[in-house]
Amino acid sequence: MFSALLLLVSNIALADMPAIFNGKDLQGWVGNKDFWKVEDGVIVGTTPGINYNTFLFTDKEYSNFVLKFKVRLANHNSGVQFRSEVVDPKMYVMAGYQADIAPNYWGLLYEEKKRGMIDFKMDTKKVADVNQWIDMEVRADGPNITITTNGTKTVQYVEKNPKAGATTGKIGLQLHGGPAMKVEFKDITLEELPTK
Repeated sequence: MFSALLLLVSNIALADMPAIFNGKDLQGWVGNKDFWKVEDGVIVGTTPGINYNTFLFTDKEYSNFVLKFKVRLANHNSGVQFRSEVVDPKMYVMAGYQADIAPNYWGLLYEEKKRGMIDFKMDTKKVADVNQWIDMEVRADGPNITITTNGTKTVQYVEKNPKAGATTGKIGLQLHGGPAMKVEFKDITLEELPTK
């Protein structure tokens, strides 16, 4: 009886979580389909080498949430935008908060096209590595932003500038300008938190 109740509660919780990636196709996402595809339940982003940053982003906006995902970076530089805005819809360019995904910057807080690196208080070189699946969690709850990378809390930041830090926006996956690159994302879930 107790185990059945736990299963019911678990199923209700999952039903309340927005399916921001269905594991089959890019429904609900916007981006350059020449660079993004789905293979075996994984979002795969590749470029032949481009001179600008481009993104695959959700068609919905989110404010307070816990975002979880797995990412595997083959090379170069990537990141996951949150509470971000689209500043060039033709080139799929975004601006806003970013959980950084790159050697030496794993899980740090960056602000794309705005303030740059916001929270750089710890050395994250050994937290993750290229060509390995990395577990990441982004918690955005009012002015409080926490990023956890492979179980290590890499960011615990409180936004003190309400004019600078966005309180709502889209989720986006980054392909960075520069050399040819590849990045993969899977198991993307988002649990919305109540607005305070």
